[in-house]
Amino acid sequence: MQASRIDSESVALAAIWQGTLLLCGMSVIAMIMVTVRRMHIQKRDLMTAKRKDELIRCFHAFLNSGFVFTKASLPTITPGHYPLILRIALDITRSLKGDELQRVVELLNLWEVLPYLLNTVKNGSRGKRIQALSMLSHYRDAASYQALLENAEHADMYIQMAALRGLAMRAQPQDVPAIVDKVIRAKGEMRNSLMLSDILRQFGEQIVPDLIKLVRSDAQLEVCLGGVMALGAIGSSDAVDTLIELAEEEGPLRARAIASMASIGDERAAYAIAAQLESDNVEVRIQAVMALGKMKILGTLPDLAVRLADDNWWVRFRAAEALYLLGDVGIATLMALTKQNNQAGLIAQQVLDEYTGGT
Repeated sequence: MQASRIDSESVALAAIWQGTLLLCGMSVIAMIMVTVRRMHIQKRDLMTAKRKDELIRCFHAFLNSGFVFTKASLPTITPGHYPLILRIALDITRSLKGDELQRVVELLNLWEVLPYLLNTVKNGSRGKRIQALSMLSHYRDAASYQALLENAEHADMYIQMAALRGLAMRAQPQDVPAIVDKVIRAKGEMRNSLMLSDILRQFGEQIVPDLIKLVRSDAQLEVCLGGVMALGAIGSSDAVDTLIELAEEEGPLRARAIASMASIGDERAAYAIAAQLESDNVEVRIQAVMALGKMKILGTLPDLAVRLADDNWWVRFRAAEALYLLGDVGIATLMALTKQNNQAGLIAQQVLDEYTGGT
């Protein structure tokens, strides 16, 4: 029995040692594999960096020299280089405009990049699609234009934005109504009305009639808000009547419509805005007094002066600011009101102190 226990212990110890040696061997192999992989990654990164520098130099030579380049005179590339070329092209185009942008497109055409871009728009990852659409904004061919049109109502907000930004640069006037219809019908959730308004603004005055249709449609609220802000940013007086109507209606577009009218600066709008100073909605009253201060229409001075006795402190404060912005007449009104021992006098004094330093 004693010998049997010793033999069992010896077998167990041997098994432990064998297992330990096996684990050590596996650890060594794993370390070798990690080291080899790291060396491979470093080598690949060095090759990519070298290739990137070569391509960047090629871009700059193509843009800055007067030589006529041919495909044979350019570095040889493979489809695997297209993602790198796209990133370089996008970086370069951010600082270019006009004919220089078209020179970048000429170079990409020599490398036959367009089929890759069109395929990426259809089958690439989200980020790659956005990059490809951004690059297609600078092309002038029918296929790239069609790709932008097809993505103008994409369910992904940022892919849609990239397509709309390209269309703002390239849209043919007869296509603008259809583009706005795509924005109205888009199924994806719009969460950035400010970005949308900036893109819609870039279409210019040609889009105003269609934006009026958009803000009156059953599109998502953020889409309608973007349309209202874009109307203000474009600054066309053709939008004033619609914005006045929106300002008179209860709803989430009301305050934005007032702000947009202030940006347009039409005198008709000033008196429509002044009428909103009687609104029960505090936000509307605040937007109204701020808008009147921005517009600087002296005829609205009495309406602003009344608001210095408003129940809401912010309305009183913004109204006093608006009076100050009216210039000498408004400042004189504030100085006269400081003699009153009430809310209007207090807020008038506060604004004068803030703007003049108490002098």
